[in-house]
Amino acid sequence: PGSDSEEEAKPIKPEKKDSAESRGIRKQPSADINSLAIQVEVFRSHLEQLFGTDMLCSLYGALSADNEESSTEGREALLKQLLPPDKHKHIGTFEKLFQLEDQLWIR
Repeated sequence: PGSDSEEEAKPIKPEKKDSAESRGIRKQPSADINSLAIQVEVFRSHLEQLFGTDMLCSLYGALSADNEESSTEGREALLKQLLPPDKHKHIGTFEKLFQLEDQLWIR
């Protein structure tokens, strides 16, 4: 009986997930939320290693202050002002972190 219920559940889950994704509906299993949370933490800790906790908090504060109105271009422009030129290569990492966090908040 235990293996039968597992076999019945397996084909159903991918079908639901595929159809939900194809319709653009955000009904993802909690595993996806956990995965997003892990990705956010990985990006955040990577940036923390690069910039240090204090600098990262300052940058985060500046970016979050107007985050609701802020576009990708706006955040990139702000980071270019705040970061020294040798750190501009990390702007994409910040943007990826913000995108992941946005996805996490949406869910």
